[in-house]
Amino acid sequence: MWLKQYNDLSFQQEFSPDLESIRRCGLEAKQEIKLAKAKADHQDQRLQQMERKAASKERHKVRQLFSRVEGDLHTIKNDQLQRDIRRAEESRRQLLDSLSSYDYLTPFKKAFGSGKTILT
Repeated sequence: MWLKQYNDLSFQQEFSPDLESIRRCGLEAKQEIKLAKAKADHQDQRLQQMERKAASKERHKVRQLFSRVEGDLHTIKNDQLQRDIRRAEESRRQLLDSLSSYDYLTPFKKAFGSGKTILT
């Protein structure tokens, strides 16, 4: 029996340093995994921050573009409206000119040329 205990003790003593080495390597591996995860998380956060910043810049550019396009459209509409108003005014002026230069006297004289009117 003491031989069995001696063998068990001898076995434990013989492999104890190896077991301790395995435990230590396991702990080191866990710590390295934690460190790698922390680094990856930090890098992800940094990349997300960069992405948000870039997206914000692009949104700002798009807003500026829309604002500029909106201003340009407003200017174009105003120009078209002014052009339409000028055309309408020119058309009215031409109509008034043609009406004011119309010779009313000649048809009047033809109709009532003799100065005689017939009343019935």
